[in-house]
Amino acid sequence: RQTNVATGEFTFDFDNTETEIKDKYKILRSTSLSNISLKCQIRNSVMGSVTEHKYKLLGIVLAFIIIKIIQYKYRQYQLYLVKIDILYEEVLKKLKTQSNMTKENPEVNQYIGASQLRDLILSNEANLHQRITMWKDVSVKVEHNSNISSQIVENNGEIMKVWEYIGI
Repeated sequence: RQTNVATGEFTFDFDNTETEIKDKYKILRSTSLSNISLKCQIRNSVMGSVTEHKYKLLGIVLAFIIIKIIQYKYRQYQLYLVKIDILYEEVLKKLKTQSNMTKENPEVNQYIGASQLRDLILSNEANLHQRITMWKDVSVKVEHNSNISSQIVENNGEIMKVWEYIGI
């Protein structure tokens, strides 16, 4: 019985060793897994599992990332809605204050220009696109309020949209 089988330049013995013949030297390598350290066995096992299931793992990771992005976008949207509500309440407060000032002093206009309110309330918002988008949403909300009258007036030669608080 022959104890080793040769294929090309490698020789495999039945005692789980690999012999490589290079020039004048013989290099012996063990292919037995019984003498590998526990750390190497675990690393080999993990890497084998990862390569075997790489597409499933990639799908899971991508699904997790997509879910986290959706959660982040939803949280940002919720914060945006809260900002819109805060700005809306501030506009109502200013319009009520203006209405009360008119009752005390009839020379003061009952209305406030929408663009002046925007500039006053959103003065700390640096992003112009964000400012315009937020104000558009606040305007829609204010104009749907039945206690607010919206009209176009000419004041000192300037035509502008104004809001007036007509509620009690």
